[in-house]
Amino acid sequence: MRCLRNSDQDGRVLCVKKVLPSGGYLKYLLLNPGALFKDFVNEPRAVIVAGGTMQPNSEFRFQLFGAAGSAQSRIMTFSCDHIIPPDHVLPLVLTRGPSNKELDFSWANRSNLLNELSNFLSNINQKKLFWEPKEAKDVEHVLSEYARSIRQFTNPSSKCGKNGAMLLCVVGGKLSEGINFSDDLARCVVVVGLPYANSQAATLKEKIDYLDNNTASFLPEGEVRSPGQIYYESLCFKAVNQSIGKAIRHSKDYAVLILADHRYSRPNSISSLPGWIAIHFKVSANFGPSLASIRKFLSMRK
Repeated sequence: MRCLRNSDQDGRVLCVKKVLPSGGYLKYLLLNPGALFKDFVNEPRAVIVAGGTMQPNSEFRFQLFGAAGSAQSRIMTFSCDHIIPPDHVLPLVLTRGPSNKELDFSWANRSNLLNELSNFLSNINQKKLFWEPKEAKDVEHVLSEYARSIRQFTNPSSKCGKNGAMLLCVVGGKLSEGINFSDDLARCVVVVGLPYANSQAATLKEKIDYLDNNTASFLPEGEVRSPGQIYYESLCFKAVNQSIGKAIRHSKDYAVLILADHRYSRPNSISSLPGWIAIHFKVSANFGPSLASIRKFLSMRK
């Protein structure tokens, strides 16, 4: 009921239809968080918005503070370096696979790269395969079996002959929140393609239309992208950053971070990554030397 008191320009009520017996439900979509944030901008001397994975944060400037009436000159950003030493992470952008095919996992092209992806993963990770279950009740069992296979591989006294494990997950799925993949649970993270949301979804279309029609005046000078485009890209890269960040959980941890798609080599993509990762990223079109550098890195850390 509190949501319904907001201005009709600042939100939408969506009717979500579902098959019986649930029948569907109503959902309130807030389009303008700045309207509710206005008092927090105008009354205090300073406001600090802090978090873990906040990069990219450009939409905060116009979607939250700008829409709440804050002058752009008042907004400052600061990003810390990571707690690990620089040589504890090997970030790579791979633009081509083992057969020298360009890695472009866009919706229209990704079905043409399944064999290339299979060869790519087999070269990097020849291990027992696990994948994210469809039912939430099965998550704990999959994770425990995955961890058990890794312990068998890393335990010097084990004579089982196992070779570790590989876990296939959906970005933003059941294994993306609240699960810690520290130490040997994630020595190499591979993000395949860019996880863009469905641009035709009703909620996303409403949000993008609102931003394009109401917040363009808050964009920084020289920005060529529309507010809706910035928001759409930010959703994608926040998901990427959360995924690769799961591999580094404490000061002595280490991992290889691989972004498998040529689109990650674009300047806008690199700048959307956390600073502690972006400054060390290497873009490679040669799969063989990249594989050698991965093996060398893991051998040295081990």
